[in-house]
Amino acid sequence: MVSTALLEKKLNLKSMTLLIVDGNDFSRTFTRNICRSFNFADILITSNSKDALDHLCSTEIDMMVTDWALKPDWGDVFVRKVRTMPGVRNPYLPIIVLTAMSDRETAAAALNAGTNEFMTRPFELRQLLARFAQVLLNPRPFIRCASYVGPERRRQQREFEGPDRRAGSNTKQMRPPSVSATVAKVGRPGGLTIGAMEKAGAKVIVEEEVRYRDVRRQDLDDLGGLFDRLRQAAAPDQEIVEQIYLKSHALKGMGQTFGFPLLTDAGDSLCRMLWKLSPERSVAPLTLQGVEAHIRTMRLIVEQDIRHDGGAVGAELISGLRTLVERVAAEGASRPA
Repeated sequence: MVSTALLEKKLNLKSMTLLIVDGNDFSRTFTRNICRSFNFADILITSNSKDALDHLCSTEIDMMVTDWALKPDWGDVFVRKVRTMPGVRNPYLPIIVLTAMSDRETAAAALNAGTNEFMTRPFELRQLLARFAQVLLNPRPFIRCASYVGPERRRQQREFEGPDRRAGSNTKQMRPPSVSATVAKVGRPGGLTIGAMEKAGAKVIVEEEVRYRDVRRQDLDDLGGLFDRLRQAAAPDQEIVEQIYLKSHALKGMGQTFGFPLLTDAGDSLCRMLWKLSPERSVAPLTLQGVEAHIRTMRLIVEQDIRHDGGAVGAELISGLRTLVERVAAEGASRPA
């Protein structure tokens, strides 16, 4: 829970450059428009990890917000490159992962790769701003050793007696000059309170809703087309399955933000069903039935404009999807490897 005291804190972002990395067009520009209302000096956006690294090598970036499901490098590989690759101008910049992937495995991987904060979509503005305040005003010490480069993973620093068991001979704990410079810039007079930023961001969400309606319908049309291709494929096609996953990932990440939590729940359910599904299982009759049921449910939510939790009808819809996901998982587990 965010305290009143934190809402009164000020962040001066007028000299800060932000980089946003996200493969989904709407999600990327939505995040940019939200962050514009926070008064960043400059915001760069890109859809992939390769172009992001180019920006990081050519420009002094102060902070980065990135999705985890990226190409050509997945999030863990990308973040490690940011921290260790020669040529990156500010390898100590705060990195916030903002993704619809909400499983513990991904959160742990993000922490171990060297990110500062991990957040899941859909997000609350207040929570996002709390993370901004944390990484910009109260950064954790940096650790550099053979196996890890990034902020101290323990949030609470405790005094203790005896040797530091993490510190074999090559572990260094430090506060890089660039981190201190960021703290100084953000603390300058003339910033906005977090409460004011939250209000400004809320206005952007209202303005973005019209655009979201069109994007959401297009995503559902794309999902339908991808499903037809999967069903008609002569052999398992992992690329189609990945595209279906990413579309459901996008629908999951934005539904609740615009008042459609059932769309988020249905997208999450489809993501869970497809996550780490073997190519052979992707075209099994029960899997195809499950994918089709998820798409039909999401269409129903949109066409009937079912907002909020949908009451008993909404609960029944999501319960039916989860039952299908469990059946797909059970059928896969029962088959010999």
